[in-house]
Amino acid sequence: MTCAFLPGLELARLFHAEVVAPILNTALDRVPYSAALIGWGSEVQGFDTARSTDHAWGPRMQVFLSSGDFRAHADELDALLDRELPQTFHGYPVRFPFPDNAPARHWVHVNDLQGFFTEHLGEDPAAGLSVSGWLTTLTQVLRELTGGTVCHDGLGLLDSYRQELTWYPDDVWRYILACQWMRLSQEEPFVGRCGEVGDDLGSAVVAARQVRDLMKLCLLMNRVYPPYSKWLGTAFGELSCAAALKPFLSAALAAQSWEERERHSVPAYEIAAGMHNDLGLTEPLEAKARYFHTRPFLVIDGYRFTDALMTTINDPQVRALPPVGAIDQYIDSTDVTDRNFANRRRQYTTGPALTTPQLDKWAGASDGRTLSLAVTDTPSGRASIVDGRPTPVVLTSRGTAFSLESVRTRWWNLHRPHRLRRDGAPQGETVPPSHSAAGTFVSGRRMRELVGHRHICTSAPWGSPYQAVPRPCSSAPNTCPPLGQGPARVAAGPRSA
Repeated sequence: MTCAFLPGLELARLFHAEVVAPILNTALDRVPYSAALIGWGSEVQGFDTARSTDHAWGPRMQVFLSSGDFRAHADELDALLDRELPQTFHGYPVRFPFPDNAPARHWVHVNDLQGFFTEHLGEDPAAGLSVSGWLTTLTQVLRELTGGTVCHDGLGLLDSYRQELTWYPDDVWRYILACQWMRLSQEEPFVGRCGEVGDDLGSAVVAARQVRDLMKLCLLMNRVYPPYSKWLGTAFGELSCAAALKPFLSAALAAQSWEERERHSVPAYEIAAGMHNDLGLTEPLEAKARYFHTRPFLVIDGYRFTDALMTTINDPQVRALPPVGAIDQYIDSTDVTDRNFANRRRQYTTGPALTTPQLDKWAGASDGRTLSLAVTDTPSGRASIVDGRPTPVVLTSRGTAFSLESVRTRWWNLHRPHRLRRDGAPQGETVPPSHSAAGTFVSGRRMRELVGHRHICTSAPWGSPYQAVPRPCSSAPNTCPPLGQGPARVAAGPRSA
């Protein structure tokens, strides 16, 4: 890069106004669309710097269409953009590879608006997320969907979707706050206890965990979704309380003894307790530290705030939950929390017995051929598509791996030819049909026929994070009705959080 650094959001707004909008206005005529830069990327959070330009960087955005217009125009529009977009814009390449070993391509992605949000959330947010939906959606994902910039909202829906996700419903917020206080309470005395037995390293580790949880608590109290670890300190630093807290938190991390760690941690706990009282969510609670029972360790007794908050929750479904919290309050493995692993999170929450499903289903195609679908939980967590014989491929759309759930719920995307990718291939690496490692090219029509039959079944609604359980289908091959006809394809199940 030789040009002066231009923040990504500003670059996206200029790119839309000067390049993308004129192309779309001509190509779509009166077809409404929305355009934005949301989702992944440091620029969406406003945290990008010149360092960010060393990979996956350039003018990019999403173009959103209604489901019907997406089916009608997506392929043609993508090809048009590929032809007409310039090579560079304000000195940045318009086409670039990501990952680095993938072919370079433009990054103006055409999406179905409803499908885009449903894929990220597991539910359509138009009617409001369920309690389960809120608690199984990562705060990083919520930041990505509500951050960034909207360049144009001709659909009149993008802004409303984002507004719906601006913050948790009140009872869910109180519950998550209660669980964050419980996390602090559980390890408060361990900083001292570890140090007392000569485990200074263990004391330092516990102190670091407490600092992280306190930072997240402050973000939650300020109605800010905590980002993942790379940006946690940056986001925390933007809070008004950071000026008072950062000296104590930094000193606690740098301390060389448990007594020194406690001396700096206690004022931070007391500031957070005062912030809680300022919210007015509960009756004021004592904000001064006290000794942990008869032991010489000062604590704030965070469970007191948990108990007080739980009594203020009106929704009985939320009030009955254990003080565990949202998914990223008790899981922090990147292999679960990455934005691309929504289906893996749903599999995880169903329980260990459901994490390695093996399933073969048969569906009759209209041309008389028999198609087969096999779902295999591979080490990478991806599903495999089979046509007549086992084939180690992953169904992708523009380099994104689809799970069985995604295939079933995103049927609107299945009219298009789907590219195949070798298992384990880098994301974005696609295999043309003539060079397919599997020797198979699944056309959009055949996949639509495949997923449009009752032979792809579950014991609960697709997208349910707790009951996506494959089950046998009672219909014989070639006899089940197409999508939208005949009896219900799934049995109803609770959507409990």
